[in-house]
Amino acid sequence: MITLGYLLFCLGCLIALAGDIGFLVIARRSGPACFWSCMLLPPVSLIFFILNLKATWKPVGISLVGLVMAGLGCQIAGMDFFEWTN
Repeated sequence: MITLGYLLFCLGCLIALAGDIGFLVIARRSGPACFWSCMLLPPVSLIFFILNLKATWKPVGISLVGLVMAGLGCQIAGMDFFEWTN
């Protein structure tokens, strides 16, 4: 089960990365200022998403599916990123 969790985590991370790249490609088509703003300032990405919902809903949806898959993979594998005790 641990191996399946790690595979699901890695696959989810790759899918989320693909969605993020797709979002940035759409931002790049709008212009270099939009691209760099979305790249460096997360609130601008949210505003860009809301203003360009028709063009950006697919990459954002793909990214969210990937994040959910990665989260499920963490749960299945028993990974705990937030445990700070030794």
